[in-house]
Amino acid sequence: MNEVIHKRWMRTIYIILVLIPLVMGTGGLIIAGQTLDVALFNAVLMFTWGYDEAPVNIYVSIARWIAPFVTISGIAYGFKTVRHSIWNMYCYYFGSQIAIYGDSQLLEEVKEEYGSTTITCNNVDKFVMAKKYILLMDDDENVLFCKQFHKKIGDAMIYMCGDRYKQLMLEDENLRVFCPEENAARVFWKSQMMYVNEQRARQDGKPLKVALIGFGELGENLIYWGLQHNLFHPDQRIEYHIYTKDSHFLDIYHELGDVEDKVIFHDALWYEKREEICDASMVILCEQKNQDDILQEFLYAIPAVNIYVFLAKETIFTQLTNNDRVCIFDWTRIAYSKENVLTDSLYKTAKQINIQYAEKHGEDITPDMIDKEWNKLSTFTKCSNLSAADFLENIHDLLEFWGYTNVAVEDLPEEVFNRLGELEHMRWCRFHYLNNWKYGELSDGKTKDNEKRIHTCLVPYDKLSDAEKKKDTDNVKVLLESVNL
Repeated sequence: MNEVIHKRWMRTIYIILVLIPLVMGTGGLIIAGQTLDVALFNAVLMFTWGYDEAPVNIYVSIARWIAPFVTISGIAYGFKTVRHSIWNMYCYYFGSQIAIYGDSQLLEEVKEEYGSTTITCNNVDKFVMAKKYILLMDDDENVLFCKQFHKKIGDAMIYMCGDRYKQLMLEDENLRVFCPEENAARVFWKSQMMYVNEQRARQDGKPLKVALIGFGELGENLIYWGLQHNLFHPDQRIEYHIYTKDSHFLDIYHELGDVEDKVIFHDALWYEKREEICDASMVILCEQKNQDDILQEFLYAIPAVNIYVFLAKETIFTQLTNNDRVCIFDWTRIAYSKENVLTDSLYKTAKQINIQYAEKHGEDITPDMIDKEWNKLSTFTKCSNLSAADFLENIHDLLEFWGYTNVAVEDLPEEVFNRLGELEHMRWCRFHYLNNWKYGELSDGKTKDNEKRIHTCLVPYDKLSDAEKKKDTDNVKVLLESVNL
């Protein structure tokens, strides 16, 4: 927003600079005895170096010097504008066809990731042609851009930076909201391979403890996606310990009581719970303020425990980055990467899952109906399918961990499908709990009530009927077949 205001101020200043020699030149010539029309004509000539008479007073002299400089500035700006327009047209027809809007610093950071032919713009009032728009401005500017250029955008895809809550409120197929903190959390959990530590903890009869220092949006998304991603065994017990004064998470996500893995908030600072921190299998520093001080204090106070640091922009890490106990996670670079913003492949998988679900239930579906069937879904159901699609990578990793590398779906043993079916049911339940659904019996015999957010299948796997268990194992086969494992 500051850059837009700055540009508007610069435009205003330029107009004032044009008016100064025009007014001074015209006024000076009128004082010298010329009529208004002649004086105005001669003042305009000053901008084109066409006034060659000796100045008759100080006003004309000043105007004659300022006017050419204003003209040169205008020509330079016009040339720059034309050059940008030509370059933008080239990028649209022969380049990446992507336009990114945001502040100059952020654009500079992401430019290399998206390629040299990506169009960048820091002016919300300026429209450039593209097939895909990435909006990295604040909420007001993002909405303003979409409103004022709605017709020009047409069928182009828009990827808007926002938060996870906004995702649940959008029905426009051509508009997708991505949350940087969400992107970072999803990638982080996928990179950890926690099933090794979870297995060791389970064999020792202990819960796997994950400690978060700080919280905020990063912490919220780490818990939200950790509960859905970190699913390795039906008997697992993972505890997420959060050390922060802000514990409203459990008030917003108020149906997590039935989740096997526990989210525990401590109304204390991390160094007041040193013994608990030392017992954690993983410590994550997601606090973005005073990271240097916290990290130095942690390394001094807590022996032997490694710490994962979600790197803050303003950090001044020096020798600490070379410490073997410090694992740097450059979350902003990952969050804005092309792979995690342009989520077309994830949506493609989710749509394919939806089609295969329909086919499994006997519906006659053709390939050209994929988008049509997807658009029939509610936003909640779309997000549910996206969660299932995102869980696919975890399933692949688990199959490799269990020794089933490069094994075709039809060759997997039935017990593997049963185990994966139970994990898929756990993920499905957690997705619903995180969206504040709860278990309940319905008098009309239906399985769910969308308005009251009640579902009869929100129970442990062993309490499901054989038909419902088979549905979960079939869902896993659908997931695997959707990407032709």
